[in-house]
Amino acid sequence: MKLHAPDGAEIVSILLNDGTASDFEFYGSTKNGETTIIYELPKGNTAKVAKKNGDSILIDENRKHWASSDIEYENAGKFANH
Repeated sequence: MKLHAPDGAEIVSILLNDGTASDFEFYGSTKNGETTIIYELPKGNTAKVAKKNGDSILIDENRKHWASSDIEYENAGKFANH
């Protein structure tokens, strides 16, 4: 599932603790009022995802950093009722 920032830019990577960025797969669903969100790194990638104030840091195609909660809110309609 492709995610987009509030300004319309496509989210392309996730920030890791070592300051590098990684591709990731996003899975989100809502069932019985419960929302589940998973950010999955590529197989074999054992790095830790960077966090700020409890949010993962997502990076858009313009290299702008976004709090994962802002991106999840912006894209909620894409995974509601799946």
